[in-house]
Amino acid sequence: MPEVSIIIPVYNVIKYFEKCMESVLSQKMQDFEVILIDDGSTDGSGALCDRYAAEDKRVLTVHQSNAGPAAARNAGIAHAAGNYVCFVDSDDRVPEDCLEKSLAAAKRHQADLVIFDYDFVDETGEALFRYHAGLEPDRLLTLKTTPELINVSPSPCNKLYRKALFERREICFPEGRLYEDLATMPKLFFDASAVYLPETLYYYVNHQDSIMRMAFPDPERRYRDRVFAVDSVRAYYAEKGLADAFRENLEFLAIYHIYFMLSIETLAEDPGSAYLKKYREYIRREYPAYKKNPWIPILFTKRERIKFRLLNGRHYRLIVFLGKIKGALR
Repeated sequence: MPEVSIIIPVYNVIKYFEKCMESVLSQKMQDFEVILIDDGSTDGSGALCDRYAAEDKRVLTVHQSNAGPAAARNAGIAHAAGNYVCFVDSDDRVPEDCLEKSLAAAKRHQADLVIFDYDFVDETGEALFRYHAGLEPDRLLTLKTTPELINVSPSPCNKLYRKALFERREICFPEGRLYEDLATMPKLFFDASAVYLPETLYYYVNHQDSIMRMAFPDPERRYRDRVFAVDSVRAYYAEKGLADAFRENLEFLAIYHIYFMLSIETLAEDPGSAYLKKYREYIRREYPAYKKNPWIPILFTKRERIKFRLLNGRHYRLIVFLGKIKGALR
């Protein structure tokens, strides 16, 4: 039985997949399996998956009809034989010590989850943006000691998980939805222990194809699925009798992912969109005291706090201007 199962959903990434696999198979810690879920690729990626499986006994390929990343991750978990699982997107990369360091931290602290930092990089590997979780490092964390675990990046890729976390809770990624990670990650912290490694152990590769995939043209679906994600997390904690105990963190989840992020994304695409009013009305209706949330000065970056104040004052042109300045400086 391998120690770690690396789950990689694969869909039409023929141009980038080999670099991803090169980084995965070059791990210093070798006690792992790779589960490739070919999600109905039409560009030859599925055949490439089969080639890797034929050449390396650690690699298993599963083919399925196209059903999206949530279904692919769920299939990967179902096939995983490891004690721990991690997720890698098929056009991204990991440093050679990713498994070695994260697994050592999990065992050192007997943690259910290991959280680490990640970089957004261009195709040459140059860092564009770095995400720091900013938690207390190298000690065991729980929601009781660190309620902001609910609010860490919902990316599934900057974490190592004890596989039993998914099994004992019957938690899975909601299929057929955008933002399936947002609907899933905060639930895993309900009674789990975590440790934070303040090191960059994952690289999101920014290329033209990934930028195109990130652009969702249907604003209604984007709004609806983010609301679904946040509401499902809130309902999960309510079911466990903890919605009141973590009310401010659940409120910040909505503030950040629905009101703030949707507004910033919409302003970048269409500053005159009527959806800006819809987001504002949502947050005022569901969380009327949202401006007083105590996590705003803690979890927002300095730049985000500035944009948040401008957003509340409807100074949309200034927000767009700040975005253009940031892009020009890059």
